[in-house]
Amino acid sequence: MVEVLGVCNKFAVKAFEIYIILRLLRSLFKNELINKRGLAVAVLINAASTFLVDYYVPYVWINLAMSILSIFVLTCCYRTTIWKKIIITTTINILLALAETIMAVIIGRDDFGVLAKAENEQSIALFLSRIVFWIIIISMQSFILRDNAVKFSGKIVILEIIVFATMICELLLLCTGTQKSILIESAILFGSEVTVYLMIYLQDCLVELFQSREQAGLIEKEKEYYQREAVIILQKQELERQFRHDWKNRVQILRQLAEEENAQQLKKYVKEIEEKNEEHQIYSNTGNLIIDSIINSKLQEAISRNIAVTSSIMLPAGFEINTDDMVVILGNLLDNSIEACERLEASRSIDILLNYEEGCLILCIRNSFDQIINISGEEYVTRKENKDLHGIGLKSVNNTINKYNGVMEITTDDGLFAVNIMLYV
Repeated sequence: MVEVLGVCNKFAVKAFEIYIILRLLRSLFKNELINKRGLAVAVLINAASTFLVDYYVPYVWINLAMSILSIFVLTCCYRTTIWKKIIITTTINILLALAETIMAVIIGRDDFGVLAKAENEQSIALFLSRIVFWIIIISMQSFILRDNAVKFSGKIVILEIIVFATMICELLLLCTGTQKSILIESAILFGSEVTVYLMIYLQDCLVELFQSREQAGLIEKEKEYYQREAVIILQKQELERQFRHDWKNRVQILRQLAEEENAQQLKKYVKEIEEKNEEHQIYSNTGNLIIDSIINSKLQEAISRNIAVTSSIMLPAGFEINTDDMVVILGNLLDNSIEACERLEASRSIDILLNYEEGCLILCIRNSFDQIINISGEEYVTRKENKDLHGIGLKSVNNTINKYNGVMEITTDDGLFAVNIMLYV
């Protein structure tokens, strides 16, 4: 029974370690996985080599060499440079060693040696070191890699902290206790491992749920933009039909005002024609339906709210980009621009430039604003009362930009709030 539990514990610890490494690689390489089947084979080789070394040649330096090799094989399943693979492999092994060192200091072990044999019975300490490794990786993803697209509520975070803190304390007591029962230790360790995997599974399920809800919201926005675009096109067609129908009458009125040399009435009548035409103007006609839909919809909304609009949209024929990403970027930025303009009594304006040059999509949106800015650290904070429901626009935009290794620059000069973005597509 003890031997069976021992094998299960070793397998569980190794599975936990591989999960953490794969999670880090997914965060680093985003959607650059090029060989799913190769990745599965690499995972099996990683696990099998660890068991073989552990049972037949359990020397620390051999285990380190196998760890370096197996992790490097995992990185080879992603599209990146050889130097980046080497750096990531080295970094992961350094973090693993750091986690083991931290754990050794906590439990008071100072008998490590590179050429010494590893003790197979130290499964609890090894599992705790992998929890430390997991905490390090999560911290890196949140604070260094900025991979925090899904943010859990405080209650969920507190629950996880309580569960893990309780479990770690129990395992530490087992490690430092004087009276030991191998069977009890193995059973408690296995139960702790199952608890960790259940918590991870629950977290992954919540991530999928949040992402599916976000995706559903984006789809609804896309439908709304498409419907508005269809209405705009129909209105434009009807306006052109009416304009052609009434052209003779308009020319006659213009001629009469010109003959009467009534400049004031002539200017007024021309302005009325311009305003009527502007009400149904199409600002974007690139052929990319989602880009045209968002820009035309939002700028028509701005016009209806007495906001002056200028645009320069130049994209090549057949230009394609992920529709969800454009909904996030254009939708959020134009919504923010309209909201900022509405705080002003006068001089409301929005200017948008969208251009594509040599593999780069360049977007610049400028709007007038009241020159009041809330900044916390390096982030812009919403001025709306409910900050849980609002204020995530620029964060979502920034996360989307990172998918393309792009850059975003924000400037606030001369009463204009400008967002400049460059995407590599």
